[in-house]
Amino acid sequence: MSMISTIEKLPFPLVNSPFYKTLIGNTQLSPEEQAYVEHYRKYGYVIVEDCIADELTARRIHTDCEGIKAGYGDNRIQDAWSKSDAVKSVATNELVLSIIRTLYGREPIPVQTLNFLKGTQQRTHSDVIHFSSLPSGFMCGVWTALEDITLTQGPLHYYPESQNLPEFDYYDLGISEECVYPDDPHAGEQTWDNPRTREKYTLYEDVVERLMNEHGFERKHLTLKRGQSLIWSSNLFHGGSPITDPASTRKSQVTHIHFDGTIPWTPMYSNALIGDYYMQGISDIRTGKPFDRTYNFMPVNMIPMSKPSRYKIGLKTNSDTRDMQLFMPQEYTLELEYARKENAELRKTLEEITQTQLWKTMQPIRKLAHRMRSKT
Repeated sequence: MSMISTIEKLPFPLVNSPFYKTLIGNTQLSPEEQAYVEHYRKYGYVIVEDCIADELTARRIHTDCEGIKAGYGDNRIQDAWSKSDAVKSVATNELVLSIIRTLYGREPIPVQTLNFLKGTQQRTHSDVIHFSSLPSGFMCGVWTALEDITLTQGPLHYYPESQNLPEFDYYDLGISEECVYPDDPHAGEQTWDNPRTREKYTLYEDVVERLMNEHGFERKHLTLKRGQSLIWSSNLFHGGSPITDPASTRKSQVTHIHFDGTIPWTPMYSNALIGDYYMQGISDIRTGKPFDRTYNFMPVNMIPMSKPSRYKIGLKTNSDTRDMQLFMPQEYTLELEYARKENAELRKTLEEITQTQLWKTMQPIRKLAHRMRSKT
């Protein structure tokens, strides 16, 4: 196997690969594709100027969404793609998917849509806290304007180059259940209806605000024409700016993208330190079929835990003991490894014995004795 074919199979998006220069040098890209890749690698986003939602499509989306019950403050309609062909057409736009395919070097899979009538005014965050993947880095978002967006409508804001920060979860930031509620951790369900969920998320937003100031990232505001789109990295920090015209709308659609050969999971409800992953059921918007979870295209065992939607993950192998090792306490793992080494040494000794001249001379006699015992 050549070095190129080996590093192509490493679990990194193209734009984040430690072998980026080698890979990009062996990839045939047009000047436009090259520009997309370089910009995305440096800044964490690209803007697609081509119109992927004409006026008729935008009107259809607005009409379809009016008949669907919204959630999260009556301004966020989730997964309208399942009821609206117009929403689905924007989520599965091949121009956008082809750009993402080039950026990541894998097949993009749209899995969720969010439709908005007004600006969210949401504080700065990274999508990684909501959507992550194993291997990491294989998630991105697409924000599409369904009308012309100006500064008065509460446009999206974002921080270029912030995607280069490490991926943080609640345990990294010291705001996990065990840290915030040490006397009574994990009380209540892990949903937005639980006050603890909102309290921890507010603490997370406070930390993010300090983080942006600490690193001096420049805050930009997204003003687009209808049909233009922003593709952004999952770790690019962004949010919704204040609405200065209360009567204005900000019709838009967000599509969240995962990739083949990955395992999507939700860090804000997980404890990855102990291999405890929260995973929601998601589907490929293009086909409606459930997302096929694999780790870098290798099949996995998903072992349910006591809480809903929580799993431990291990690679499927040809050896049950090798697979079990992923979930054993360390002392048992070490014991198993010692037994394997001892077994390997015994096999080696046996092979050495069978290659001796004495063994080879006695083998016909042993076979004859075995046949005679079988007849008695």
